[in-house]
Amino acid sequence: MAAKTDIELLEYVEKKSRFQERAVLAASWELEKRGRTTEDVKKLIVELEKKESFAESESIVKPKPSNVTEDPNAPLLYSPKFILVYGALFSVLFGGILMAVNFARLGKQKLAWMVALSALLYSVLQGTLLNSIDQDMLTVPLTILGVYLLEQLIWKPNVSPDLKYRKRKIWIPLLIAIGIWGPIFYLIITGG
Repeated sequence: MAAKTDIELLEYVEKKSRFQERAVLAASWELEKRGRTTEDVKKLIVELEKKESFAESESIVKPKPSNVTEDPNAPLLYSPKFILVYGALFSVLFGGILMAVNFARLGKQKLAWMVALSALLYSVLQGTLLNSIDQDMLTVPLTILGVYLLEQLIWKPNVSPDLKYRKRKIWIPLLIAIGIWGPIFYLIITGG
């Protein structure tokens, strides 16, 4: 609007129904800045600012509160979302181990053992099933299902949804998984 002439700006105000309200408001502000306002323009500015304020407050979506904190007393945990993705990418056993580490850091040793053994058992059953039916296409869906079940049946019932924690770095688990799975994927791809 700063590049427009006073006459062009007044056109926005006088023929406001032809323009978007934000454009009319911007033109009104520019006229005010240039000292070219009338009582009608001042009223229009007040009216449009109220509408803009209401529209902005209606369109603002409040962000979901995060459980991550910088509090040094909060436990250092792997993010539940990271565990889901990690487990889905690498295996239920790998995701279960990270979840077990979280439970151990929360002082829930029995749950840590339970989730680790459950993940191991699920992985063995998954491997046995996939071997017997020879359906490699089911590997990914069954892995995602396993990690999802760990979260729904063990993590969520035993950990408060508003638990505040510090995020633990993910590089070590990623390097371990890549170190184990990298050669396996290489052999699969090269036919070895």
